[in-house]
Order: sequence, then C-alpha cells, then structure tokens
Amino acid sequence: MTVEAQFGQVGATWTYNDYNAGTYQNFPRAIVAITDTVIDAHVCHIVIGDCACGVSQTNFVYESSRKVYWYNGALNAFTVLYDFNLDAGGEWTLVANNTTADSLRLHVDSTGVDTINGVLCKVQYIHTVATYGVPYIFEGPVTEWIGSKFCLYPQSAACDPPTIGLRCYEDDFLGLYDTHFAPSCEEVFVDSGIGVNEIENNLSVILTPNPFHDETRLVLHNLTSDNLVLEITDAAGRIVRVRNGRGDLQIIKRENLEAGIYFYKIISDDVVVSGKFIII
Repeated sequence: MTVEAQFGQVGATWTYNDYNAGTYQNFPRAIVAITDTVIDAHVCHIVIGDCACGVSQTNFVYESSRKVYWYNGALNAFTVLYDFNLDAGGEWTLVANNTTADSLRLHVDSTGVDTINGVLCKVQYIHTVATYGVPYIFEGPVTEWIGSKFCLYPQSAACDPPTIGLRCYEDDFLGLYDTHFAPSCEEVFVDSGIGVNEIENNLSVILTPNPFHDETRLVLHNLTSDNLVLEITDAAGRIVRVRNGRGDLQIIKRENLEAGIYFYKIISDDVVVSGKFIII
C-alpha cells in the first residue's frame, strides 16, 4: 500500500528536547497527531502537546498545496504555519495561536535538501525579520513534512528555558527519523556542563497497551530491587502522579488523568528508566 505524504498525519510523533537548568536534566517532550476532524470544511489533524514555552496544548492543522495551516482560536480562522513553496528571499507571516494573535515575519535565507530514509525533503533556513505584539521565537531549519527542528510551533520569548531541539520524528511515510540531538529519543539524561552522561539504564520495560483508555501494564525486566518509585509527568512537564511500588509488574490506571501524552519514570535504587504513553 502506498502511503501519501501529508503533514501531521494521524500517528505522526515529534519528540523534542527540554532542559531543566536547576537539575541539568534533559527530558523528552512529545507532540502527537491523534485523529482527524473537520473545521470550516477543512479536514484537519488534531495534534496534542506543545513546546515548553508554547501557548496551546491542542492544535488543528492541515496541508494544502505545500502550505501547512493551523487554526487560530482568537481569529476563528486558519493561518499559515509553514510555506514549503518558498525559496531564498521568500517571506511569510506566522500568527501565534494566542488570545491576542501576535505574529512574526519570517524570511527564508536559503534552502537545501535532506534525505530521510530515502525521501528527499526540502529544508528552509530561516530567520525572524520582525515580531508584532508580544515577542515570540521561532527558529529553523524547517524540514518539509516535519517542520521546525527547534520547536513545531512558536514559543514565547519571555519563557526560559524553551524547548530546544528535535530528537526524533516518526510517521507512516518517513518512518523513524533520529536527529541524534540527544542520546536517545525517550531517555532522560544529564548534561552537567562538562559533558553528557546518560542516566544508567539496566532495566528494560514493556508497556502494553499503549495508547490505552482505562489502564496499562508496565512490566519490568532485570529489576534488582523490589522497591521502586513511579513518577508520571504530563506533556508540559508537570508531575501528575508519584507512587511507591513493589515488584516487576505495575498497573497504571487512568483515573483522573485527561487524554493526552504522559511520561513515566521508574526509579529503583540508583537506576532510572523512562518512556512515554498516550491516554485516548
């Protein structure tokens, strides 16, 4: 079966890198296209998750004629998020999805081509010409079918630290694209300023089902201690659940958690293993 290329198609997953300056800890942040809907006669993709300094946890995007549009709630209209038709010298206005519809004027300095799993993808190298209203930051390079390697959406310039780079992208068309920005797509690791050290990870984990609606089973292999701590954070990095546990089988129940992307961390003695799951 031939898979048609489409920006933000259902199942597309962007994993970006976030950084905690207090603990020197880098952790993954995921954005996922979960389903389709119709707005103003446009079939668009519902994309959940945002960057650390973004403003909206749920966005609606669609692509037409190599332009990617996203829905702005303040304007009640779709505006251009990316324009892959533009070559060097071209410009477009990106309107932030916030209550005052602040915007940036972006300029394409040059273009190139990146080969991802055998697919030739156009790359735009951009800079911000001007901002209007509350300052936002949006950087490149910008890759066709993927978007910005800095963050999928613009981020508030007043927020620090922002999301700082694409670790991985995956969909049914391009497959898995690992930028090697971090040691892995989903690991937590520490950068102390004198070098990067991965948190030791002797545990292996099977999480099934994933995504899930009511509950999922987390099975641990090579567990050296019966005592462990399970920590769950949401897509914004907020801790939503912490519990002590025993044994190599942990049941994660939905309970009061909303649909969305979550990250788990298992801490057992001095060993840490982490990953993500999706509640639908």
